[in-house]
Amino acid sequence: METSQRLVRTYMATGREEEAESLASGIDDSSFTLLNIVQALGEHLTSDENETRTKGVTLLTDVLARCQPSKITAQHSEFLAIPRHLAIHQSLQHREARVLTTFLRGKLEDVDTIQPALRGLAVLTDLDTFAGDAAVQVVESLIASVTMRNFVQNVRFIVYKIVDRLLNKHRAALKVMGPTFVSGYVNLADGEKDPRNLIISFAIVRVLLIEFDVNANLERLFDITFCYFPITFNPPPGNPYGITAEDLKEALRGCLSGHPGLGPLALPSFLEKLSVSTGNAKRDTLITLSVCLPVYGRAATLNHSKKLWDSFKIEIFQPVDPETERLSLRAAQSLLETLYPHPLDESKPLPSDMEDDGPKKLDGLVADVVDECTKILRSPEKSQAQHATKMLGALVGTTALIREYALDKGINHLLGLYKNPDEIAYRAPTLACLVGLLMAVSESTISGVIPADEQPLAKYKDSILGALISGLKLSGMSSHQAAKKAALEGLYYLVRLRNVLDRDELGYVTHNINELIEGEASGSDLDEVRPALLRLLTEITAIEPAPIVDTTLPLLFGLLPGSGPARTDYIGQAKYRHVLASLTTLCVPPALFEVMIVRLFARLDVLCSPNRTANAETLECDAAYVHAVLSALHDVLEKKVDESQKDLPKYIDTLGEPLFWLFLRGSTTPSAPSEALADNSAAVTPGGALVTIHPRVVSISAKIVTLLVRVLSSERQLTLLTSMYDAFANGNASSLLKTRKLLSNSTPFAPLADDAPSSQRALIPLLSAAIIPVRKDVTLPMEDTSRGVSSLVNWSIMGAETDYQALAARHAAAAIINKRVADVTSFLEEDVPVLWETNVLSSDVTIVRRRRALQTYVWITKALLVRNHPDIKRYIDRLFVTFSDSTLGWDVAKALGQLGSGGESVLIKANNAVVGMLNIQKFFTATIPRIMTGCQTSANSDEQTTYLVALTSLIRAVPKAMYAPELPKMMPFVLRGIDLPDEDLRTNVINTLISVAEEESAGEADILADHATSIITSLLKNADTLQISSPKLRETSLRCLGLLPNTIKYSILYPQKGVVLAKLSKSLDDPRRAVRKEAVDARQIWFTMSA
Repeated sequence: METSQRLVRTYMATGREEEAESLASGIDDSSFTLLNIVQALGEHLTSDENETRTKGVTLLTDVLARCQPSKITAQHSEFLAIPRHLAIHQSLQHREARVLTTFLRGKLEDVDTIQPALRGLAVLTDLDTFAGDAAVQVVESLIASVTMRNFVQNVRFIVYKIVDRLLNKHRAALKVMGPTFVSGYVNLADGEKDPRNLIISFAIVRVLLIEFDVNANLERLFDITFCYFPITFNPPPGNPYGITAEDLKEALRGCLSGHPGLGPLALPSFLEKLSVSTGNAKRDTLITLSVCLPVYGRAATLNHSKKLWDSFKIEIFQPVDPETERLSLRAAQSLLETLYPHPLDESKPLPSDMEDDGPKKLDGLVADVVDECTKILRSPEKSQAQHATKMLGALVGTTALIREYALDKGINHLLGLYKNPDEIAYRAPTLACLVGLLMAVSESTISGVIPADEQPLAKYKDSILGALISGLKLSGMSSHQAAKKAALEGLYYLVRLRNVLDRDELGYVTHNINELIEGEASGSDLDEVRPALLRLLTEITAIEPAPIVDTTLPLLFGLLPGSGPARTDYIGQAKYRHVLASLTTLCVPPALFEVMIVRLFARLDVLCSPNRTANAETLECDAAYVHAVLSALHDVLEKKVDESQKDLPKYIDTLGEPLFWLFLRGSTTPSAPSEALADNSAAVTPGGALVTIHPRVVSISAKIVTLLVRVLSSERQLTLLTSMYDAFANGNASSLLKTRKLLSNSTPFAPLADDAPSSQRALIPLLSAAIIPVRKDVTLPMEDTSRGVSSLVNWSIMGAETDYQALAARHAAAAIINKRVADVTSFLEEDVPVLWETNVLSSDVTIVRRRRALQTYVWITKALLVRNHPDIKRYIDRLFVTFSDSTLGWDVAKALGQLGSGGESVLIKANNAVVGMLNIQKFFTATIPRIMTGCQTSANSDEQTTYLVALTSLIRAVPKAMYAPELPKMMPFVLRGIDLPDEDLRTNVINTLISVAEEESAGEADILADHATSIITSLLKNADTLQISSPKLRETSLRCLGLLPNTIKYSILYPQKGVVLAKLSKSLDDPRRAVRKEAVDARQIWFTMSA
């Protein structure tokens, strides 16, 4: 007791929050009770001095707000001893919450204590023990004592929260108050303007409108809500309240749609808003009408229906923007659904003016709307016809009766127009309008608006199908391509409905599409309609694949040429690419993909046959063709992987063995050429063997192998990898071939041997492709993993004949090191230092070998970097030591950029690599200060340049967000990089400047402004057609110049304007079109630049 008295005295003297917190803590730990605090406050609560009385009540409410709710309800017995002068009447059944409520209600009448009293009531009304009769009393006190306009926002907010809380918890008790509560609340809420309060007020009004008897106060409720419509609120910067304009609009919409009686009051006002508003206000009105009309009902809407339609149709037939048009269509739907309710529900009788049978049921507005649309559709070639079609389509999404009427009028009109010989020139736009109706039916069916058992197109099916098939056969006029496209789209929507066309009709549609494809082979151009054609075939495949498998696929495969078209045969090249693109789109389903594998590998078997003759030109053409075929297979596989199709693992046999057979047969054929043919060489017989070792063919095949291995289980990965390792390392090629055999006189297959022929060395990427995605729990078929990795590393340096072969070996080694670092400890500790010393640093070996060894070292480092290996610093340190090497320094500097690019497409999670968190960020954070220090402090100018190369390479490799914080410090060095002799590096630097210029941050704009003169001078120099040989560098420089006026202040750029315009005029004559385009754009921007 003494403690509570001391704390109360201290608070009354100082007003500090600490005392209130201590009192609440004392109640929570039962050191004293609320009774003790009330007793300690004593006369302070009823003092004649305003300040003292306010402080006393404030302390009591602050303590209530801070202490646990259970402590307020657990001490009811003590309150029987509250002093009589507080005039609080209570009985044994009253809990302390009721006593406090009565006390605080009384304080609402005191202007000096009303604010703390409201805060106290807010706490008490949130208690589960707060009674319904007390809720009524609180509301009565609020209505009688609180004049909202006299208080600031946060006080009004407390009142709204109290009412909202009581409405949620004690709705039944408040309903007993009847109109008194509703009218009282209207008085409280009238004139509110703050959005934080309005969001609660709108919620309260909606409850009143829906659940209370508001007839006596309906007009007043309308007045205090519609006055805010339409909402024009814009949140302050940063939106500290978290309230958006859309939140307020939704809440107000809920009020305006809360009661049917609001219709006669609101509809005239809505019509006025529609006539005078534009933009967001009009869109808000349309959305609100769509929501409100069904609530207002038919009777209220009917009186204004004609005016509403007149307002809607302006935005439908003459739309200002697509969004307003869409909302107008939805509002028109809502209007007609309201006017023609329950058309097929016999349990709900139609209104009296709709009871007649037949067409008279739809006399009135809907008939006027449909007639207006069909009149417009008499000229389908005009722009308004598409808008009329959209309106008819909107009617399709309403009720069954309206839908039937609209389709009957619209489809019959369009079919009649299509058949009219006098309108033959307009068949394409007529079909386009018909397609609009079919699309509306399809989308309404899929969305569930049209029930699954309803078939609105059943009686028009034959006529529609006939018109669409006829459209496919049109030819001879320029508009007929558009007609074919419309016909294909219409057939797509018909097929999409699933229950319209039967199996025979799907076959008939497929047959006519096949005829269209055959026409392309005869010279017809299908470029415009090909996407629609493929979409239709794909949809048919999803329902009934048989006609596609039996007729369309054989047709497409038959259109593929027997050999690669000549270099100058552009039409032949385009045709086979179109066919392969079509197969790629169609053959994703398992049934079609299996056919694709069989047919394409039959074609590949011929193209890669050792018996084919080839010279340099035909070899290149065949290789391009084979690459395109394999790319089609790869693209389909990639789609299947993305869709997680379950049939993927089986293709390691049906696709893998034929693929390996092509390469094994070609590389082991007796007398196979050991290298590519020269341009002037004569034809050779085993030409197919050269096709299989073409780098592009091997590369795409390796990608296929990687995709297949990814989806295999660990057991099947081990089986495949064992077979491949047995073939490549041990020469047992037959382990990869279960159903095929190589010739008995074939050359032994040993691609890793020192004397292996070129045709076999070229296949190492296939082995690498199988190793890269193998899971880390798969045991590699190597006796010693360190020795196996060492063999791959050495082969990449000394055994590979091409850079691509060397890169493949590096990828395989890096994948093994990344996933099995514990198994290659001896390689990392012993072999890597030797590799570095004897191959990278040693000047006794050729520069080619040194560069290869450096690249191999980079990939070893990547493998460790990606997994955040603790020893990575040691590997990076070796690179910095080599910066002073005049021969290899730049290569090492560029290697840092390679490390910054991460695992690229190899060391990634999709390939089951071990990827540590923030690995690149950690590398960048550790490396960039070292590079910048080297740029500043290096005594040797050549070494400084090497550090600049490293900086430009690294920042180009990492995301901008990573280096942005360091940009102010880096910018002087970045600008020095523009003068580097390597044009690719200069391009990288300017691309970095572009990324900075495109950023809207004021801070980064200032960075450019500080160096504006030097940047402009360097960019103009690098855009000079006579001095710069790289078109890419010239194009990039001009693009950056064009961005500067949008980033840097006019006052800074103005002195340079004349020079820039003069230089840009010269770039307008650049021989490259892309460069000229950038010059034109930049010149326009600089010319129109103003303060």
